Amino acid sequence: LKSQTQSDAGKVLNQLETQTSASITQPVETSTINAPSQSDIRHLHGLIWMAGTGRLLPADAPKQLYENQLARFKNNLKNNPHLDGVSFTGGWKDIEPIKGAYTFERLDGFINAARDAKMPYKLVIMSGSKTPDDVFEQGAKFISTNVVNKYRGDLGQAVKVPLPWDSVFQDRYWQFVETVAKRYASDPLLYGVTVTVANYMSSETHLPRSDADVKQWEAAAPDFRERIEQCWKEAIDRFAILYPQQQITLELAGALPGMDTHLVNVVKHGIEEHPGHFVIQNDQLNGREDNMRIFSYRTIMEYGDQVYHGFQTVAGWAYERSSKRQGSMQRTADHFNQAKGRYLEVWYGDGANVQTCAKLKSLVSFAK
Repeated sequence: LKSQTQSDAGKVLNQLETQTSASITQPVETSTINAPSQSDIRHLHGLIWMAGTGRLLPADAPKQLYENQLARFKNNLKNNPHLDGVSFTGGWKDIEPIKGAYTFERLDGFINAARDAKMPYKLVIMSGSKTPDDVFEQGAKFISTNVVNKYRGDLGQAVKVPLPWDSVFQDRYWQFVETVAKRYASDPLLYGVTVTVANYMSSETHLPRSDADVKQWEAAAPDFRERIEQCWKEAIDRFAILYPQQQITLELAGALPGMDTHLVNVVKHGIEEHPGHFVIQNDQLNGREDNMRIFSYRTIMEYGDQVYHGFQTVAGWAYERSSKRQGSMQRTADHFNQAKGRYLEVWYGDGANVQTCAKLKSLVSFAK
């Protein structure tokens, strides 16, 4: 698979060179794509601020809200000495709402601010429920489900999640991913990207998993677990080609019943085929419970000596409700230190608070 994917690199580049859009301004051009040495790859390290861009990128998000948030972002980069990087998150349909019509301007506003501050950044573009509507109109098959996360404001809302192996979805998605890579991959401040392809509401490997959802997966393909595993392996290989100098991150989480072994196979593939390039991340770090109960934490504890790895807090300490969900800061730090994490992503409210960042950095030890 790897050699086949690498042989496609020339085709990928040709596609990248021919894709244009009037809405794209001042792209960072990708030059050449070669297999990198481990010493050439940039990695996130230290305290990473999740910059809260997700709700600001849609075209219908109020312009004033975007401008106010951007101003606060710039101010925090200037006044918070404890930040070592930032993470920008967005949805596919927020950047390409209609085929070929790209809206990079708002994302570029934040990226340019990070560049001005010489701040390393990570790019996370989600598929799953963030897939543009016209992909389904073109005929992409999907799972019809609902939002089930009780902490989300859209709890209960109906959503469509594409079958990750569907050919219509695959064609459109990789065109999009390649266009994004063409714009940003050669930026020296881009330190990491998250690999996405088989997703639900976030950039983690979560998928719709209720009994009704599983019946839909089974009806779509009896071997759906194996197909999802293969989609992830191929996605890791493609991202490795498109982002030769950045960490390519798998945000690991439980996917579907009976899929833990399949996801471990994906992790092993990344470690074996892309050593030093592939990274795993747990997004559920907390101080509320024994984190060894969490699949992704256990996997990091088992394979952490073979692969660069980081964490994201499951919630944050800025607000009472999220603080209860996150639990003790000391215990959160203990779990991080036990796993020898290299970087820690924190939610917007925590990263925007200088005192919280200072306290957290006094408790964690970032492994070298």
